[in-house]
Amino acid sequence: MVDNIILFLMQIKGMSRKTLYKYFQFVEPGEYSLGDVQLLIKEAALNTRKINIPSLSDLDNVYEKYENILYRSQDLGIQITSYLDKQFPVKLRNIDDPPAIIYTLGDLGCMDKSAVAVIGTREPIEYGAKIADNLGYVLGRDGYTVVSGLAYGCDKFGHEGCLRSGGKTVAVMAGGLDKVYPAKHKELAKAIVESGGCLMSEYPVNTRTFQSNFVERDRLQSGLSEGIIVVETDLKGGTWHTIEFAKKNQRSVGCYVHPDKYLTEKKTFGNQKLLKEGGVFGIKTNDDLKMYKQLIDEKHLELVKTTEEVKAVQTSFIEQIGG
Repeated sequence: MVDNIILFLMQIKGMSRKTLYKYFQFVEPGEYSLGDVQLLIKEAALNTRKINIPSLSDLDNVYEKYENILYRSQDLGIQITSYLDKQFPVKLRNIDDPPAIIYTLGDLGCMDKSAVAVIGTREPIEYGAKIADNLGYVLGRDGYTVVSGLAYGCDKFGHEGCLRSGGKTVAVMAGGLDKVYPAKHKELAKAIVESGGCLMSEYPVNTRTFQSNFVERDRLQSGLSEGIIVVETDLKGGTWHTIEFAKKNQRSVGCYVHPDKYLTEKKTFGNQKLLKEGGVFGIKTNDDLKMYKQLIDEKHLELVKTTEEVKAVQTSFIEQIGG
């Protein structure tokens, strides 16, 4: 018997989250036999050629993989949450490309608070590292959840600053939660969970980390947050993916304004470009940060209201996602 239908379907070869949202009409969790699952896939296959109907023998193999994920996750204390569950973060429900399922270690509830993603280069200048740490500290101190990706550089300093303040921080991972990447940040990951924060991924245990996973991860960083703050970035790099996702999902984009003496540093060129193009909130002083936090609070109320309305009409939500 299949208890988590979304987890099961995601193990079928070729099944994507977009296909699930578009062609499988679920309203609430339930129990399904393998025969039930096969029938569901047959009904969905009438509307698309993307789905191959598996035999019951194929589904037996999928079930084995499904059970392995369930048991391994249970052993590690990893919580599995699909979009059918009430605990699914409301902010992720209305992004352009929502995950179908998430895996978490720690307190999933900290994602429901106002959150800011502190992002930037893996190789910040010393000044940028201090800014990332300070932003993490102030946001955590003031009750905001700090979101980042556990990477080297700005991510690491943002997490650490938040922990130093006693705040809650979320690390969005690009692989399964059974392994910490990078491995040097195992202790940081442990501290995040022990402090009441959370590690999160849309990938199950035993998933290798590929380069494309980091881009996928970036959309979730912005999706979980009411806004992002770009601490420091070059003209190219992964930070730009998060910026584009934030703009697409109408999140508030903040950008740190470096003092003039740092404007010749390559790692600030991206900040300068963003500020010159406009459409971002420049942050240079404490008053600027205070005003930015007000924007975040307003965005939080807007997102929660909008997403709760969406959540109340789950079927409509599923149908509106494109494939």
